[in-house]
Amino acid sequence: MTIAACTAVQAQAQAATYVAVIDFANVSKFGDSMISRLATDAVVVEMTNTANKFTVATRQQVEQARSELDLQYPLNLTGVLRIGERLGVDAVVVGEVREVKLTDRPRQARVEIVVRMLDASSGEPVNGAIARGASTPQPTFTGDDDVLITEAINNAAYVAVRRMVDYIIPEATVLNAMGTGRVLLNKGEQDGIQRGMEMIVSRNDEVIGKLRVTEVSNNDAVAVVVSAVRGVKPQDRARAIFRLPAVASGSYGEPVTRISEGVIGTARKKNNASQILGFVLGVGLLLALAGSHGSHGETPGPAMEAAAGAPPALATPTGLPGVRITLDPKRFGVTNSNILQIKVYRSDQSTPIFGAPRNLPFFVDYQLAPGADPLDVSYLVVGTDNTAEPKATDGTNPGVQAGQTYAYHASVVYRRQGVSTGGDDNTAGQLTWIYEEGPVQLIGVATPLEPILRADLVQPPYNSAAVNPADVTFEWRTTLGADNYIVEVSRDPSFRTVLYRSPVVTASRFSDGEPLSLENVNLGSTSALGDATLYWRVGARNSGDRPGPVPDPANGQRYIFSEVSQFRVAAGPPPPP
Repeated sequence: MTIAACTAVQAQAQAATYVAVIDFANVSKFGDSMISRLATDAVVVEMTNTANKFTVATRQQVEQARSELDLQYPLNLTGVLRIGERLGVDAVVVGEVREVKLTDRPRQARVEIVVRMLDASSGEPVNGAIARGASTPQPTFTGDDDVLITEAINNAAYVAVRRMVDYIIPEATVLNAMGTGRVLLNKGEQDGIQRGMEMIVSRNDEVIGKLRVTEVSNNDAVAVVVSAVRGVKPQDRARAIFRLPAVASGSYGEPVTRISEGVIGTARKKNNASQILGFVLGVGLLLALAGSHGSHGETPGPAMEAAAGAPPALATPTGLPGVRITLDPKRFGVTNSNILQIKVYRSDQSTPIFGAPRNLPFFVDYQLAPGADPLDVSYLVVGTDNTAEPKATDGTNPGVQAGQTYAYHASVVYRRQGVSTGGDDNTAGQLTWIYEEGPVQLIGVATPLEPILRADLVQPPYNSAAVNPADVTFEWRTTLGADNYIVEVSRDPSFRTVLYRSPVVTASRFSDGEPLSLENVNLGSTSALGDATLYWRVGARNSGDRPGPVPDPANGQRYIFSEVSQFRVAAGPPPPP
């Protein structure tokens, strides 16, 4: 049996790109040039660690070229390209630190960086990423904030470079001219060519013009010539210009697309029906405040449980993916009647995302509909005078993003009996209360996932007939955030019994809508199966999520399963090819 990840094969087929990284700019309102230097060096380190994708000029080489050209920071595009030309690189990487934030309770640093890779000949963008990084939440941190900022920058650089590694630049060859100002390209939609895409045209490594794609089929495309120095001819090479998606302002720069969670380019479109299924089938991880499960040296927090689905009563207003948080106040070690509120924190937000009353059994942290306002949140804050009742404070929750991994923490605001005052032996004293908030503790890690739809189950095609059960190839499209997949086959569409369960198939967690396959699967002989209909589905999960106390039989982990597809097994030997 062969397991093949199509996207990985394509990525490895490309030769390493020789790049020069120019010092980033710090456009945040925090710190000085040291912040930009940290970001620059972090990106260089991550790109150097991917030698099969990028080869990086040293800082000394870049600075020597800048000095020889007598250029001063900040550089304009001309200066950047002159350095690239002097070094003979394929591309020049520029970037900026957009935002740096430090938050309390827990103490945490969060940053947002932008990385752009420019073609050294034309200056057009050919790759890039917007990424956010956060340091590990430190509820009792008293050290130097520079440590947290460095960790957050390193994490953001790691994510940004991973996305750039996963991105495959769509390229094509000009086949022939189609009248005045139009050409035919030898690649189409299945190769990543999209309508409206602009492409750089080169001949013998010299940029000679630009195209814009107007028509696309599976295997070829038609483009109009936007500009050309010496005309576009057959065998000229065309390479797509990369467009960095926008990031909307709001609570910590919430993205208007899923770029911040690993998608470069346009995300897959889903119809309304599939969005409704997004939560029913794609609810993320169920975090249960029960038991004990340590993580990364932190104080052990409550365990969590993965949920492969949710009853209809849990459907969210948006019908999009979410994370269900199950609350059990008994686990905080405080008498239930003295609990005033359970505060839940999420790793991408500095303030609580929810303030839960003690009797609330669960709540769902879900993805908001595009353009929706953040949810209003009210939580209690204990003041410096802990004999005064906690003050209600307003906040917002922008919701989760499908494919992003979140760490959840919780604390409890409670009261305890103080010293009685104003009484003597003959009169009852007045009862006083002391108000406190318990320690913030990790309760789990969860990745809400969009479900894999039936349309994403590519092979065998739905209702296909005469499939040879001794040699089946399963192919499906990945979903953002998942890096582990399994295939299950059953005679029963409800999967009460499983005929076949595959080994784990791995892929990049930043891959979304890319083909992944499992080949040469032997389900048994046709004589044993008969003329049967078999049902199959794909389970997806993020390997970094915490397993629940009641694991799925499949490899001891829980999976979020796709919709179900089906095919028929040939009765007798398969037909000749």
